[in-house]
Amino acid sequence: MQRPSFHFAAYANLGINLGFSLFFASILSTRNVYAIAAGLLLVSSLALCFLRSLQPNPASSFNKGLYVLLLLIFLNGLAMWLYHGDAVRQLDLISRYLLLLPILYALSKATLKPDWISASFALGSLSSLWLVYAQLGGELHNGRVYGYTGAIQFGNIALLLGLFCLTALLAQWHAKEFKRGLASLYALGALAGLFASLASGSRGGWIALPLALAILIIAYAPKRYAVRSITSCVLAAILAGALLTQSSFVQERYQLAAQDITQFQEGNANTSIGARLAIWQANWELIKQRPIVAWSDAEHQKALEQLTQNRADAPIILGLANSHNNYIETWLHFGISGLFLLVSLFVFCFFNFIKNIFHNNPIKKQSAINGSILVVVYSISNLTQNMMERNNTLLFFLLALSIFWSLMSFSKTANTHASLSKQ
Repeated sequence: MQRPSFHFAAYANLGINLGFSLFFASILSTRNVYAIAAGLLLVSSLALCFLRSLQPNPASSFNKGLYVLLLLIFLNGLAMWLYHGDAVRQLDLISRYLLLLPILYALSKATLKPDWISASFALGSLSSLWLVYAQLGGELHNGRVYGYTGAIQFGNIALLLGLFCLTALLAQWHAKEFKRGLASLYALGALAGLFASLASGSRGGWIALPLALAILIIAYAPKRYAVRSITSCVLAAILAGALLTQSSFVQERYQLAAQDITQFQEGNANTSIGARLAIWQANWELIKQRPIVAWSDAEHQKALEQLTQNRADAPIILGLANSHNNYIETWLHFGISGLFLLVSLFVFCFFNFIKNIFHNNPIKKQSAINGSILVVVYSISNLTQNMMERNNTLLFFLLALSIFWSLMSFSKTANTHASLSKQ
């Protein structure tokens, strides 16, 4: 009688591991495969949730705070949607927070394969290179690589995949279990991710990079050599920065940013940074009018038109699809409660990740480091882009968060347990 249950559990467990792996491997290099992978992951997770023969890991209580935050973010969004009478499609993004709950619960029952996940980071990073080859230097996007997501999203995800590969490489070195094949894959993945990030010209990710590298240094540098390691890395970072500034592409992006700020101060908002500053100022005026109940999409558009009707920069402000700042956008449409919950999610997750970066279990340590880096990069990137307001980048954050959180919380992995196969 247990044999069919075993097969069902085994297939559901396989679907979860394949779903995660396919998602990260395809997120940059395909248009829609990542969505199919997310669907496979959700269906497999729902199947495992209702399988009574598998009990959740006792440590699943560790997820209660995360469960509550995800549910509150969804309920806040639902309340604002009902209050404003927005279109049904507005529920699409906030539903992702709710749908993550069964995935997290299923992961407390699943037998995960950390090597598959790490390899998928490298495959995702390496597969993006064909888009770099196809788009870099082209006239269509002013020489930048846009991929299928837009330059900023492409660059930030590529950066994260590269950093996750670097963590996997350092984890092997730290555990003194160096596997040449996997190590080579991780090294190539790390280089590919960093190169793709540079090719995208996404400056927000570059700002977050030093903090991400600092987490890696603190976590993996031997304590007795901590000062020496940090000093060496600082010198290496300075040298790398000096070399990068010699790149004509990096110099061009830096000079363009400086020119944009200067022109905005002189009254010209028709630049990349100038347009952002102008929309931030305009939306801040609207936030002050409705800090709690926020604005519906239709009301916001009308209010923005009225606010800018006598301004010279009106065409630039009205031509932007969003605020290009996730914190402003969240407050604008979900009220101060929405902003508070979003920041709380980042703070709560970062605190729980960062306190585990010295864990003795190598898998938990690696996952805690990756989770910390994920939150840091998204927190900073959200200052200049709506990373949580797009399907692909929101899914990337939530699914990466769930896998790192689960690998850190539960010791039941394919490397340490074979309990599923014994049932």
